[in-house]
Amino acid sequence: SIAKVSESTRYDIKECQLKGSAFTGFVLDSFETQGDFDQWASSGSGLTLAWGAPSTPQSIFYGYVHAKHLNKLVNQNFLYDVHYLTAPPHFRGNRSDFYKGELSFWFKPDERFYTQNLGTVCVPFFLFGQICLPGLVADDDPVVGGDFRVRVVDDVTTFDQVVLRGGDPPFAVLTLTYNPKDNDVPLSWKRHGIPLTNDALLNSTCDRNDPVRRGCWLIEDQVAGEEQIKYVLAKVTDFRIRASYPLQRKVCVDSPAPVPPAVCATRDFVPFGYVGGFVDEVKLNKSAL
Repeated sequence: SIAKVSESTRYDIKECQLKGSAFTGFVLDSFETQGDFDQWASSGSGLTLAWGAPSTPQSIFYGYVHAKHLNKLVNQNFLYDVHYLTAPPHFRGNRSDFYKGELSFWFKPDERFYTQNLGTVCVPFFLFGQICLPGLVADDDPVVGGDFRVRVVDDVTTFDQVVLRGGDPPFAVLTLTYNPKDNDVPLSWKRHGIPLTNDALLNSTCDRNDPVRRGCWLIEDQVAGEEQIKYVLAKVTDFRIRASYPLQRKVCVDSPAPVPPAVCATRDFVPFGYVGGFVDEVKLNKSAL
């Protein structure tokens, strides 16, 4: 027989009220509006931030952050300074729920190279020690494929792509750092997804036997243990994404002195300061497991 319910039956439905700290599954800044951008900050004066509107050509979803790196020539050498985007408070605090989840963001290198002052630049090159390039530096120089390439790390600086600090300041704080295995940064938009673990089942890029250790979360250049990662996530005090990347430019390398382009036999990439970029959809996501 089919059970019947009397029309007069009463059901008491209690309203479900979530606490303000209840887990929502992810933390996301997609920069749809100026308000989403306002709490992000630059780590130094050499990097200026601006909100990119959805109507601009660089947009892939909605709005985005334009992180403009300003190079500076000092004694014919680029000042090698690197800057970060520092995340707002809602990315900090207790983020234990995201252990074994994912940190992700979209990045595209800037379409222009910016410098505070013009002049001759001398860059390191292994054959001659250095090559001097008079008149090659120009403000607002277009960064185009073939003539330029962008790297994650270089031989001059050792800055990391992502920095997570957590614990109880000032003495009980651990710093997690991460760099990807692939050192090339494409000139187009790319999503960077980083597992919040070194567990080989979830982070396939972390090879503990690799002496370079890229693809792993590190603490003081050593592969971080899972308890250390959980310790940082339990009380995140600082979350930064690198916004200044090493730029390389293809130039004539026949001799340390300038060679006319028409008679140049060999062109190769040399260090050429830093370039900022465009950032979108910064997200912490809970593990699906």
